[in-house]
Amino acid sequence: MLGTAEEVFIRVSGIIEKIIMKIAEKNTTPVPQKGAPNLFKRCTPANSNIATLAQIEQIYDYIRMLDAEGCPKAFMKKEHFRFEFNRASFKANGSIISDVRIIQKK
Repeated sequence: MLGTAEEVFIRVSGIIEKIIMKIAEKNTTPVPQKGAPNLFKRCTPANSNIATLAQIEQIYDYIRMLDAEGCPKAFMKKEHFRFEFNRASFKANGSIISDVRIIQKK
């Protein structure tokens, strides 16, 4: 799915609303899940560092998956600065354009 995490949430919210309405209208009966569940942990600042990523597609995906309210921003650290990234756009030439917030370390 394309877009930032926030854009994906907005698109999915309409679909979820329709599903909830169907469930409420049809008075459905729950069915046990088949197979093993997939569990996903919430992103933390500790796993939001993009400095070790080797592929530009990975960097793009990290920036956009962390670009939602409540998520720690994708970041890199240098000696005197921390760089936080959001609003990534992947370009046809294989580059990324992104907003960056630069914070001086104290």
